[in-house]
Amino acid sequence: MRSLSAVYLRLVVLVLAFEVLLSAVIGLGIYAGFSVFPYAQAAGQTPGINATVPMYMPTLTDLKASYTFFEAGPAQWGALSILASIALVVLQSFVRGMYLGGIKAHIQGRRVSLVACGRRYFGVLFGFACLQIAAGLLAMLFAMMFFLFGFLAMAAMLAFALAPYLAVLQELPLGEAIARSPRILRRYVGEWLPLAVGALMCTVVISFFRGLPEPWSYPVPLVVYVVVGTLLIAGLMRSLDVRLRAEGEAVPPLLLPEKKERRIAVYGWAALVPALVAAGVFVSSGKHLNALDFGGKERLAGMAYGTNFSDAFYASDRQFTTYWWASGEWRIAMRLPDLSTGDGPKELRGIADIRWSVDELVNTRVGTGTTIEMRPVQRESKLMYQLVRDTASDGTPVYSSMNGGQVILMPGKASPIQPFSFHLAVSGDGRDISLLQYQRGMDEQLLFRMSEDGRYILPGTSTSNPQNVKVYWFSDEHRTEDVFALMEARNRINLMPKTARAYMTLAAALQQGDGRMVADLLQMLRQQGVTVTAPERDAAEWSAELKRLYAHASLGEVLLYIAKAGEQDAYVPEEQPGGDAKRRVYRIEVPFPGGPIPLEYEETEDGLLIAIKVG
Repeated sequence: MRSLSAVYLRLVVLVLAFEVLLSAVIGLGIYAGFSVFPYAQAAGQTPGINATVPMYMPTLTDLKASYTFFEAGPAQWGALSILASIALVVLQSFVRGMYLGGIKAHIQGRRVSLVACGRRYFGVLFGFACLQIAAGLLAMLFAMMFFLFGFLAMAAMLAFALAPYLAVLQELPLGEAIARSPRILRRYVGEWLPLAVGALMCTVVISFFRGLPEPWSYPVPLVVYVVVGTLLIAGLMRSLDVRLRAEGEAVPPLLLPEKKERRIAVYGWAALVPALVAAGVFVSSGKHLNALDFGGKERLAGMAYGTNFSDAFYASDRQFTTYWWASGEWRIAMRLPDLSTGDGPKELRGIADIRWSVDELVNTRVGTGTTIEMRPVQRESKLMYQLVRDTASDGTPVYSSMNGGQVILMPGKASPIQPFSFHLAVSGDGRDISLLQYQRGMDEQLLFRMSEDGRYILPGTSTSNPQNVKVYWFSDEHRTEDVFALMEARNRINLMPKTARAYMTLAAALQQGDGRMVADLLQMLRQQGVTVTAPERDAAEWSAELKRLYAHASLGEVLLYIAKAGEQDAYVPEEQPGGDAKRRVYRIEVPFPGGPIPLEYEETEDGLLIAIKVG
């Protein structure tokens, strides 16, 4: 019994070590921009129940379980991906040789070196792995042409599934093992059916462990599946060995020298299990990538703005976007090269340290009870990023996570109520860094829009949950004129509203200090036949006058005022005397630090704007 435990313990440790190494390599690939095939999508987890039969060696891939706690982007192609994939296939073949050879040695009552087993069976198992990959690619190709062809190709692959077991047990070359596999499988498939059904039932139960909270969703299914899968594979090989011998077929002994193992070595193998579990949790969370995150980082302070339903948005038939604004103790630290010359690298990679606000559920004790409410909580997090050099509309270079880049939130203390996606942009001079955060599944084409100079991210307002869109804007120095520049850039891509209720859009433009938009709105109203009474100013003069009203305010005060443009009920009309049965006169005030600007307008009974007075 002690011998049995020692053998299984060594096999379990062997598989755990390979899976932990694979997790580390997949995480490194996400960071460095390469994929490991056929594990390209192994950073994601397939939801739902999964049933499978372990073959050759149990792996998390069988369970459709995740090798990492963070999401991978699309598969990366290139020379590095090919080299990494070949290296993993070579290593996997060697480890499979150690694994299956170790099971054979135990069946025959031998104690041998697992490394020696790996060397002995590497060639045949590497050849079979290459055939598996080629057959899998052909099955995919056939399935693309006609589904039935793909199904037949997969059935043919299943017919040769016993080849590695036969090659190990009977010391056969690969070709002969493949030739004999269909006959053996056809002969004993009925006897092995209960074993297969038991394997399916076990993996169904184990697949539920994938739903455990982090970090348990990685080690629990891994350890349980490796232990159970090893028992199932050993049971299949023992059954195959018995039936081959019963038919008088040759099952040669494993011609490797005996290896003596002291009892203390068994304790060493046992100690490796919790050590590998801890290492697996460590690398699956990406913490091993912190070793690559060295060197000085540029630290920038931040503010935030975002979209929501506002008066201007509704008044413009959902065409005019305005923002709420907020200041806080937000900051980011990134390692950036010197971008001041405009001749930067083709891409930026690294790990950014960010302090931000995360909406989380917070339990609060009230008397003898507990209330649960959503609150923004300050968190320190890490973002893994790959930014690709691009060109803004005016020819200025900009780095962004669109068009081949990615931004990944690494596991940490932050626990957002709902999953979010991210995009990151760095201006060509490195002075401005913008992080777009939005609810997963929203239209990123609407949200990720850059200003003409590539300095600002300017999201549009979604008609569904716009409050879940936020931009953290980090800069070496936030200035009031930069805030005005951002709003003017947003208004350049805003669609011109309809005449009805255009006074709300005009109020927002005044609040934002955007003289060009004010002048354009007044001109549009005149062209639509609305009587406009306003000072005779061009766009530049309007801008100068509006900014004069902000002249003595601090940046924090400016943000409080311009945020009103992104609110609902910020401008409440008050009915004025002078109206009659066919028209109504209203007044709203747009507040400024230097004094309000009144707007008076006249509407018909059916809401048609007929006159407006500014000032």
